[in-house]
Formats: sequence, structure tokens, C-alpha cells
Amino acid sequence: MSVVQVAFPVLRGKKLFKIEKGRRWSIVEHLLLQAVSEKPASAEVLEKTACLPRRVIVEAFVRLMRASWVEMISTREGTEFQATPLGRIQAARDDLPTFPQVQHRWLGFNVDQVTGTVFRGRELRIVHQRDLASDAIRLPEADLLATGDMGDVFAALEGDDEVIVGVRASPDKLVRRFAVVSVKDAKKVEGLPSRAPQALYDRICDASKQQGTTAARPHAVPASLANENALRPTEGVFRQTDLIVDGAAHRDFLSKTIRNARERVIIHTTFLNEHAFAFLPDLYQAAANGTRVDIFWGQDEDRKRQATSRAQAEKLRAAIAEKGWSDSIVVHMFSTESHSKLVVSDDGRGGWFAGIGSCNWLGSPFESFEVSVKLRDPAFCGRIARHLATMSMGREAIWHELATDITILGRRIEAMPRTSERTVPLRILLAPDHAKLAIEASVKAKRRLFVTSHRIGVAGKPMIIMPAVHAARSNGISADLYFGKGTETLTGVAAGELMMDLGPSGVKLRPVYIPRLHAKVLAWDDNALAVTSQNWLSGDPADTAPLRELGLFIEAPRVADQLITTFQMQLNR
Repeated sequence: MSVVQVAFPVLRGKKLFKIEKGRRWSIVEHLLLQAVSEKPASAEVLEKTACLPRRVIVEAFVRLMRASWVEMISTREGTEFQATPLGRIQAARDDLPTFPQVQHRWLGFNVDQVTGTVFRGRELRIVHQRDLASDAIRLPEADLLATGDMGDVFAALEGDDEVIVGVRASPDKLVRRFAVVSVKDAKKVEGLPSRAPQALYDRICDASKQQGTTAARPHAVPASLANENALRPTEGVFRQTDLIVDGAAHRDFLSKTIRNARERVIIHTTFLNEHAFAFLPDLYQAAANGTRVDIFWGQDEDRKRQATSRAQAEKLRAAIAEKGWSDSIVVHMFSTESHSKLVVSDDGRGGWFAGIGSCNWLGSPFESFEVSVKLRDPAFCGRIARHLATMSMGREAIWHELATDITILGRRIEAMPRTSERTVPLRILLAPDHAKLAIEASVKAKRRLFVTSHRIGVAGKPMIIMPAVHAARSNGISADLYFGKGTETLTGVAAGELMMDLGPSGVKLRPVYIPRLHAKVLAWDDNALAVTSQNWLSGDPADTAPLRELGLFIEAPRVADQLITTFQMQLNR
């Protein structure tokens, strides 16, 4: 029997967490309380009307009676449950109040740098690099050094009936260490928790067979991001009116979003410029309503322009300070280095939604053809908020108070119930997902392929043009690709030559000048639509920057056809 030591890199941390311990009220318990607030009822009656097992109903009422919100009464029909006066008051609330025990506890954790999985502090044997045995096989870290989504760390550390609601701010960074496991006969791993992902288990077993050699470097994004869609809900609420189309609709959407909010608005725009000042009255109104507003921008700080986003951020911050709203409206002075365009906000009535798409919310004159989506499903909206939290942490992934606050907000949104509307397949698109979706489109398209992009560049050829050519030649589909302008890597003249070269292939590459084109859309046939910040014809984002671009893929009846028809009507005006 051979035993091999395998070490894999981890980021190790220890933080002081604020934890609320105590079971939360479920939606079922809330609904049952509302039912007996209107009219006393027996367990038998509720079993039939609610279509719930009697055991679930009885256990719910036991908890409600302990809270003094429900009492038992005797009637001619038998024993029934009835809400107390206090219970009727609580039943009318949007959420039932909880009274958890608050604890402050130091907890350690490790984020493995092969798959991005979060482990508790004592689940792995951790050693410093200098203490590794000379014959131990070392797994190299993946291309992306990821601390993982902070919410994933919270989820891994929470015990039964526990919710992490805060972290003490600390400048301490996570430190690099190694986790060591033993592998017997290249197939039995000891020292690895059973909940470890299969990908990590397989990597360790494969490495154990390479004793005396260097393990191959993994070129995959860690599981915390690469498996985004596998780990999250794949369906969400959607209606056709959730599409936001053209510049004027985007301006109205942002203005109403800011003015209607009562708790929080978070805006991420790639560029900040003078157009942001048009929203100052809306921002002041939001602040007067008690709303906290956070403004982020993603322009690369190394790019030199006459008026950079940083300079505009300083001017915007000064204007806000002059009116005395600096505590409520915060313009952050660092770049997230993301090209995504996002809004997360409450709706003023207890619900939450996100806007995701092509529009530079605080850097646009709203005169171009734009496309975004209002994302109302709590699970997806909360995930967008958590991505914003990760973006706010910067390159060094510092766990500052703002990132913690937004992470907790995202988790709260995720836990909210969705409305009883129809659901359709949805996917959040991270930067590396775009190239995969382009291939998927070229394979699945039966009749047509449709793309709009603000810019066209040399990276667009392998990204979308060649897959479109393959689909046109193999399946005989029509492929219409539209762009607004060239780039430094592909001038207008070169784009014209490319258009002529594509002529015989069946792919039509066309410039659009009126209306100005800024939308980033990939669609095929009638029911498949991707709305994103990614310029399909000029960019191919690296795997090492998964939050550089964000989009949403939707499969819904005629959603693509509706958008394509709207775009063609704009062209024919």
C-alpha cells in the first residue's frame, strides 16, 4: 500500500463575526398565522385547505403558541387555533419579527486555491510552506487567486439556526498556506472533508499518481465563480416588460428607481462623466427619503482621458457635500476595474430588483440604442448584490465594512420569497461565460443568429464571428451582426474589408450609425436572449477577471423575437 502526501494552496483567515442565533420564521408559519388571524381553524381544516401535512401544521402552531401569537380554543367543531391580539398585529407585518441571541465569535476559515471551496478552520490540516515535507506533492494554485464570495464564506461557517450579520472591520489580509492530505493507493484521500467538491478530490488523486514530478497547473476559474450557474437557481421570474430598451427608457428607469427607493440604491457604472449631474435632484430626493446610495465606477485608472471617472467622481462628491448629503450619498473614489453596468435597489414597498445590461448609468446622454433587464427574482437579484460586494473589495480582497454590508444585504435579498409569477430559465453570465455562450448559440441556432455590439475589434473574430460563420455554413442559418464603431485594433476601413470578406459566408456584418448603437446583445431563433455589458464583437475577457463583465441569459417565449423586431423598427425609422 502506497501513501502519498499531497498539499494544495489555501488562503487562510480568521475574523470576528457577529452572529444571530435562533431559528427564523418560515413563510409557512407566517401564512398559517395570517389564516387564523382572519378566522379560527382546526388542524384538519388547514390540512385540507393548505395542502400541508398535519405534522407540519401542528409543529408550526407549537412555535407560534410559544411566541404568544396563537392560542387554542374549544368550539362546537372541536379544538381550533386562533390568533391572539398580538398575533394579529404580527400577522399584518411583511416579515415576522425574530428575537435571536447575538454572539460575537472568532472563526477561522480556508479558501482552497484550486477550486475556490471554503472550509472551516479545523476541517483541514494547515501548514506553512517551510514546514512541508520534501516529498509532498504540491498542487499549484489556479490562474485566479480568489478569496471567494464573502457570502460563501459566511454560509460555510454558519451553524444550525445561525446567521452571520456582521464582521469586525480589519485591515488583516488572508495569508497563503498549504493544506495537507494523505492519499492511499491513488484513490483514498484522508484529511479531506466529505463535503469537498469532486473536482478537488479528483485533482488530489491525479496528483498522487505523479510522485516525483510536478503536478500540472490548473487553468480553471475556481469553483466559487466557475460553477456559478451550477450552484445557483436556474429559473427566475420574468415578464417581457422587464426588458429596458432604448436610451430614454434607461433614463426613466434610473430616475424612478432612485426616487422610489426607501432603503438602499447601489449603482455601478463603467464611466462617470458630466451626465451624472443630471441625476443629482433624484439622488437628493432619495437621501431625503432616508435612502443610502452607493456609486461605484469601473473605468481602468491607467487609461488617460481628458476627463477621467476619478476626476468626475471628485466633482460629484463635492457637489453632494455642498448640499449636505455626503453621509447618505457616497461616491466611491476607487475603480472596481469592471466593465459591468448594474443597479440594485429596493422598490419602496419591501421588494428588491436589479438592472443589468449595456447602459453606463451615470455616464450616458441616453441617446443610444441600449438594452438592459430589470431582474426581479430575489435569488438572482441577491446574487448580483453579492457580486457588487466582491467587486468593491478590490484586487487585494480586503474585507472592509462596505463589502460586508453589501454581502449581508445580498444574502437577505436571496432569502426573500419570489412572487407567484411564471418562471423561465435564467443564467447570470460572468466574463468567461460569454465565449461559451457564443459557441452554444452557434450550435443551437436553427434559423437565425443576432448580435449587437457597441464596438468591433480583432478579438471579435474568434469570439463570435467565426462561430457565426460556422453556424451559417453548417446549418444554413442567417447571421446578422451589428456594430456601432471600430476600435484601435480594428479601424473602420479594416472593418469594411472584413464585411466584404464575410459576404460569401452568409454572415452579414453591418455598421449602425442611426440610432447610435451601444447595446450588447446575443440572440438566436425566437426564445434565446443574452443581455450584457460585453462587447461581443470587440472583447474576449480573460478567465482571470470573472467580474469584468456581467450579463443575463434568458430563455422565454419570443423574448428574442420581440427585441430583434424592436431593433429593426429602430433601423427603419
